[in-house]
Amino acid sequence: MRRITWVVAFAALAGTAIAADGQVQPVACPIEQVPDLRGLYAGEQDFYKPPEPKGTVNPHAVVAVLRNGATALAVAVDSEKPDAKGPDLVRLDFSGKGEFAGAPVVPLKPQGKNESQSWATFGPATVTITRNGKLIPATVQGSYNKSSEYRFINVQLGCALEGRLAFGPKTYAVRVIDSDGDLAFGTKATATGISGRVRYVSPCDSIAIDTADGSFRQKVIQAYYGQPVRVDGCWYDVELSPDGTQVSAKPLAGEMAQLRIAQAQWSATLVGDKHILKVEGSTEPIPIPADRYTVLVFEQSAPYNPQGTAAGSMARLTCRPGRRADSPVAVIDAAAGKMVDLGIGSPLTASIATDVGPAPAAVPGVIRTAQAGDPSAKSQPASQNGPQVRMDFNVADAPGLMAQVFLPNAGMVTPGVEILDAAGKRVYEGQFQYG
Repeated sequence: MRRITWVVAFAALAGTAIAADGQVQPVACPIEQVPDLRGLYAGEQDFYKPPEPKGTVNPHAVVAVLRNGATALAVAVDSEKPDAKGPDLVRLDFSGKGEFAGAPVVPLKPQGKNESQSWATFGPATVTITRNGKLIPATVQGSYNKSSEYRFINVQLGCALEGRLAFGPKTYAVRVIDSDGDLAFGTKATATGISGRVRYVSPCDSIAIDTADGSFRQKVIQAYYGQPVRVDGCWYDVELSPDGTQVSAKPLAGEMAQLRIAQAQWSATLVGDKHILKVEGSTEPIPIPADRYTVLVFEQSAPYNPQGTAAGSMARLTCRPGRRADSPVAVIDAAAGKMVDLGIGSPLTASIATDVGPAPAAVPGVIRTAQAGDPSAKSQPASQNGPQVRMDFNVADAPGLMAQVFLPNAGMVTPGVEILDAAGKRVYEGQFQYG
């Protein structure tokens, strides 16, 4: 069994140069730059009061152990001074043993409080972890919530291996990112679920390729580690060496199909029998490895410039299969040499589903919805049980996938709702609220 030793200390990130072509070095990664991040979490049942202080200060300090595969992180919710009235910092012990002497300390920042609940955040801060003799700098941040009946803490860790790598005639900054939160690199993505139905991607690491200035904030191409990545129109396999010091890119072998989606700006995650792809494009066809894919997520951007919005503002549409077993699923049979036209995304269809349960005295009525005075408002029978009506607003895209629309500076679209009684009299008018 492999033995893992952790030594943790604070470290400031130095402005080191990116390593030579193909060589990688560990770097702390901002949390917002870690795709599909799997965080660490502990609930009320995971907290305990240490029988004796092992680096904690406050007699009321509590400890929780968060686990993710081989990673065990002990967190102490503590204070700087023993007589503090409440916690004001967290201590981090990456051995998972709950021994906090000399462990990194991150201040708790209160975010709100009422009679029964308080919540706070911590980080982002940078720590350095020694794993098997190698230093791994990592960004850490999280939140802590405590109520009169329950408490929980979550911790997110951001770290990557970074270098420069040639893709054809061009060389770009590249990262292998620890997206599954186990502080190791090289976990490959696999698909779960039945082919042709709703499928999911296992926790895994990620690839990021910066085709701009190397800051990983602008033109970044992303892929699941162990899966093909498309750079400058060509597909590559990116692989980390067994010792974690080198990364290589080789042209992907195999036959190709062509995918065409009639939307101006889109991206998608496709889960196939052989490959799991993150792709983006416009109305022009793009090559994809031949396979049979399920669309896990589809996103479409469209100009949104009503009065008062900034020039160039874009609305975002996200579509995905529903949770029910009989939900529509978009499937792409991408046979070698074949052109596949996929109708997905807009136009959208809106509907209302109601569910009030058994109500012998229910009064029939009508629910009518409209967005910003849309004359094409839809109506359907509904039921009223006393003063309460339960309803869900559903939006579906062209093939029937569940859809959500976000507007710039406004968040998710919240359509208007009007409720009429059996006589046609308006009894309620307002806006849907999500959540």
